[in-house]
Amino acid sequence: MTFNQEIFYLSLVLFSFLSILFVIFGYLIFTKTRENKNLAKIEQYKEQYQLPLFYYLKEGKPIREIDELDSLQRVAFIELLASFSKTFDGKEIHHQIQLFAKDHFTSFLRSQLFHRRWSYRMNALYWIEEFRMNHMQSSLIHFLTNTKKLSKGEEIQALKTLILSGNSTVIERLYSSQNELSEFEYSMLFQSLNDIQFNEFITAYKDLPEVMKFAIIDSIGVRRETNFVHFLEELTSHEQKEIRIRSLKALASIEHFVEVSRLIAFLESPLWEERLMAIKISEYMRKEEFIPPLLPMKDSSYYVRSQAAQALLRMKNGRELLKMISLTSDDAYARDMAGLWLERSSLA
Repeated sequence: MTFNQEIFYLSLVLFSFLSILFVIFGYLIFTKTRENKNLAKIEQYKEQYQLPLFYYLKEGKPIREIDELDSLQRVAFIELLASFSKTFDGKEIHHQIQLFAKDHFTSFLRSQLFHRRWSYRMNALYWIEEFRMNHMQSSLIHFLTNTKKLSKGEEIQALKTLILSGNSTVIERLYSSQNELSEFEYSMLFQSLNDIQFNEFITAYKDLPEVMKFAIIDSIGVRRETNFVHFLEELTSHEQKEIRIRSLKALASIEHFVEVSRLIAFLESPLWEERLMAIKISEYMRKEEFIPPLLPMKDSSYYVRSQAAQALLRMKNGRELLKMISLTSDDAYARDMAGLWLERSSLA
C-alpha cells in the first residue's frame, strides 16, 4: 500500500467517524429540542387546566375534555393533580383527587409502568403512590415480576407503594427482590409498614436475613413500638453483639425502663458500645443504683465518658457529683469531662 493510499483510507475513516459524531450530535439536539417543546406545552396545558380542575375538586363542576386528552395533556393534568394533592388539606378533597385519578388515569399510568424510558416508569410509580391508587396492586406486582432489568429505585418505590396499599405479600416480595437492598433501604421501607404488616415481620424474625433483622430492630426504635419491648429485651441476651447493641439502642429510643440489675451488667460490659447504650437508658431512668458504675468516668471511650457525665448531671444532686469529680478525680480526662458538662449546664 502506497503512502497516498494510506492517507486516503485514513481520511475516509476520519470522515466516517466525524459523520457518525455529527449524526449523534444532531440527534441529541433534535431530542433535546423536542423535549423542551413538550415541557413548554405541558406548562401551557397546566395553566389552561388549573381553574377547571380546581372547580371540579371544590364544587364538582365537570371537565368536558378530560376523556379526550393526548399524552402531554394527561401528564399536565396528572402533575396538576399531584400539586393539588400536596397543597390542599382535608380528607374530602384528597378523596376527590384519588377518585379522579382512578377514574381517568388508571390505564395511562398502567401503560407508563412499562414504558421504555426509566424516568416515565418512575414518574408513574410516584403518581400511583401520591394518589393512593390501591386498586393498582396487581399492576405493581406484575411490574415487579415481569420487568427483566428492574432498577433498585424502581423496585424500592414499587415495594413502598405496595406496602402503603396494605398488600399482604410484602414479606414475599422483599424476600424475592431482584436487587440487593441495603440496611438503610430496608429501614426506609419498614417505616411505611402498617401494624399488621409489622407484626408479620416480627413473627418471621428468626427466618429473616441478617440485614433485615438489623433493619427491623432499628425500626422498632424509630417507630417507638412499645408493644415490642419484651421482644427487644430478649434480644439483649443474644449471642451476637450487634443484635444486643441495636436492641439496647431501640430500647433507649423508646425510653423503656430496663430492669436495674440487668442494666448495671451492661454498664460494666467490656464492649464500649453496650456501655454507651446502657448509659443512655440510665439517663432517663435516674436510679441511684447507677451512680457507682457511672461515677468514676474513666472509660477509655470519649463518647462513653461524655454520656456518663450527662447521665450523672440528670441525677439528683447531679451538679454536686460532677463538681466532686472535677475536683477530686485522679483521672485528668474525667476531671476535664466533668468540667465541660458543668460549663454546658451553666450556659443552658
